[in-house]
This record gives sequence, structure tokens and C-alpha cells, in this order.
Amino acid sequence: MLEKKAAQIRLLALESVYKAGVGNVGNLMSSVEILTALYYGEIFGRKIMKVDPTKPGWSGQDYLILSKVEAAPLQYAVLADLGFFDKSELAFLGRAGSILKEYPSGKAPGVTGTILSKGYGLSFAVGLVLALKMEKKGNKVFVLLSAEELRQGQVWEAIIAAAYHRLDNLIVFVDDPAVEVDVSQPVKIHVGQVQDKFKVFGWDVAQVIDGHNFDQLLSGLDKSFKTVRKPSCIWCHTIAGKGIEFAERKTGYLNAILSEGEMLEILSKFNVSA
Repeated sequence: MLEKKAAQIRLLALESVYKAGVGNVGNLMSSVEILTALYYGEIFGRKIMKVDPTKPGWSGQDYLILSKVEAAPLQYAVLADLGFFDKSELAFLGRAGSILKEYPSGKAPGVTGTILSKGYGLSFAVGLVLALKMEKKGNKVFVLLSAEELRQGQVWEAIIAAAYHRLDNLIVFVDDPAVEVDVSQPVKIHVGQVQDKFKVFGWDVAQVIDGHNFDQLLSGLDKSFKTVRKPSCIWCHTIAGKGIEFAERKTGYLNAILSEGEMLEILSKFNVSA
């Protein structure tokens, strides 16, 4: 059941970032269901994403590029759960000599490429899809993109290039988390209805009103799989800090590091038994 798997992945990721003293808890939790749907979901008995933990990097695999770099610990939790590497590695996240960095690192089995900062992942993905097209391969390339990255010019250049080349095996998730208005914080530029701009540039767009609802996520993926001669955008309206009651929608937890008391509270409330 995907809901139970999402709870397990959420806790694995939280434990690893707590031990590492890494922040971004609010940003991390908004993407849990998206990655769970990708790696564990099925449509009519067909796996969404083709991966094989016994053969990392095999030629028939699909790819996930994390342009939302702060979600790296979440992908590591998924990969460890699938068996790409032992779960004990999660305890060494971000430490010197560890294969698991705070950003997506190609040294970790199952991770495609190293992305050091936001705004570069989609360009990386477009290049990968073009290479696959040249080799006449139909491997899917998925991208997790944060809504705030859409303020960067390089991202729009990649969006235009993907549409121009009709990269229909490129599927981009835009994680657009809702947060409470914090009057003490500087006013941020709102992205607005930029999903309409994807359509203008030649993308197919699916709206996922609840980015934590698996039926809606799988419906969006099903639509993208049926799209031809266009790249696909699945716009996911999510909640920052989802799954942590005291952190949901709180701007103060977007980049926060959990305290010992907060972690104990989380552990007391999580039910992730198999």
C-alpha cells in the first residue's frame, strides 16, 4: 500500500537528516508522495519507473533527476529501502567519506549525476533525453523541480528546448508547497499561474490538486505516459512539512533542523509497521 510505504520513507528520511544535523525538513516532506509514487507506483500492473537495485545504471532503466537538490536525503531513503545500498549508510549522510552527500551525488548507487545547486537539474535532464533520443531509446527521464526554481532563466531555457525537441519521454514534477503567510518574512515573488506558460511553450500539463494523493498522482502520470511529441509537466500542489503535524505549512520549518524533542515527538506518532 503506497500510503504505508510513504510513511516508512518519510521516517527513514527524517531519521537520516536528524542524525546528520541537516535542515530542509519542511521542503523535504512535501515531496515524499511524489517519489513514492514514482518508485513504487503502478498503472494497470505496470511499474511507473523501471529500476533494478541489482543492476544500478543498466541500459534499460528510467532516470530521476533531482533539480530540487534538498530532496536528496529523501531519494537516498527510497534507494536504501529498495536495496541499492544498505540502510545503515543513511546514518552517515553528509559525513566525510560517505557516498551520501547533502545534494544528489552520482557516487550513490541509483542516483543519476551530481547536481550541486538548484536550477540546473532540468538542463541536465534535457541533455540526457536528447542523448537517449539520438540512440533511439525510449527510457523515461523524470525530474523533480521546485516551484521556486521557475524564477531562474536557465530553467526556462531548458523548458523551451524540451518543447522544441518534442521530448515526450521527459516528465517533470513541479513541487509547489503551500506555506502559511509569515508577516515577519520578506515578501516573496509569487510564481503565479506559470503552469500556463508550460502550455504556451508546448508542454502537456496535468494538475494534481493534492500532491499527497496517490490516485491523483498516478492519474497525472497516466496522462503523461499517453502524451506524444510533447514533454509533460505534472504540477503538484503540496504542503510544506507534510506528515509532521507541528511543521506543516510553517515557513520556519522549511529549512529547519529537528531538535531531539521534536524527533522524539515524531517517533511517538509514526506508525510504519509492515
